[in-house]
Amino acid sequence: MNRGHNGEEIFYGNKYKSRFLDFLEDASKKMKIRMFTDCIMDNHYHLVFENTNGKMSECLKRSNGRYGMYYRKASLGGKGYVFQGRFNSTLIDKDAYMLHSIVYLLRNPVRAGILRNAEDYIWS
Repeated sequence: MNRGHNGEEIFYGNKYKSRFLDFLEDASKKMKIRMFTDCIMDNHYHLVFENTNGKMSECLKRSNGRYGMYYRKASLGGKGYVFQGRFNSTLIDKDAYMLHSIVYLLRNPVRAGILRNAEDYIWS
């Protein structure tokens, strides 16, 4: 997961979220990393990847970097960091923890009070 610098909104509406997913899907295909699920919120994202080849860090560096350049050009400009820092990650080594992680990720919009049913959120 990663969030906007200082918790700021960095995914304004569908256009920005869609563009980030494009960058993420492109990088994950090039790095041959399988993405199980994702959730893009206004100020952060959560992902569940299978990092079998050890290139997850490179994949996220590429995705976040491309999005940062896009964000600065498409929004009001500005300088400095778009993301708060390096992504946070946790090793999922058990099936039960995998299930817990996916449910947690998909319920993120419900916990944030955006909607009542997780299946109604189009960005996960």
